[in-house]
Amino acid sequence: MSKENTIARLKKVLLNDKINMPNGLMQLIKSDLVKILSAYFEFDKSNLDIVIGNDKDGLCDIKITAKAERIKPPRFL
Repeated sequence: MSKENTIARLKKVLLNDKINMPNGLMQLIKSDLVKILSAYFEFDKSNLDIVIGNDKDGLCDIKITAKAERIKPPRFL
């Protein structure tokens, strides 16, 4: 195996380790987002879509999509 192949393989292994999320993390993220968004919007929680991926450099690409029926009036302290 050449040095370049070894380095490329090591990069893939390290990127794969970085990408893997612990069990239950996606559900925890979704739960937190529902709490936050519910404070500002009236929306159907089943319409909340979260996609977390990684680019070639291993950076997280996070996309959150939700459809709100309306914006709630602000509550000031």
